[in-house]
Amino acid sequence: MPQSFLSGRSAAGDGARQPPLRLVTTATVDRQTLASLRALGGDDAFFAGVVDDFVADGVTLVAALRRAAAAGDIAAVREHAHALPSSAAHVGALRLHALARSLHDLRPDELGTRGGEVLDNLALEFRDVRRELRDAVTRPEGQDASS
Repeated sequence: MPQSFLSGRSAAGDGARQPPLRLVTTATVDRQTLASLRALGGDDAFFAGVVDDFVADGVTLVAALRRAAAAGDIAAVREHAHALPSSAAHVGALRLHALARSLHDLRPDELGTRGGEVLDNLALEFRDVRRELRDAVTRPEGQDASS
């Protein structure tokens, strides 16, 4: 399973300038998770439905997160960010999962200083996940994206 971690947050919470957020993992979407999803439903329609639901919900959540962050509403950011990690993990989007957790865990004072950066990274990662999941729906089972 790919390892992931976030860097850029001071453990001391001293407000010192932080390096840019960096997320490291080996894959946008975990192939083993996708294979399990395909096997769970027994047909391509189930898998496509899971992907369609995830993408539709994700588009709504990312837009809601942007609105909440722009308004400085940490409670709404946390509410919307709470919904994303588990669904991201279910489709094998481990980096997206980690970014959503990071956004959820921001302190109120960090929303203004780091929230935009984390949200921008989350939106870019969601775009990549969406593209990879859509490609997975159109690829026959077992065929790698590089094939």
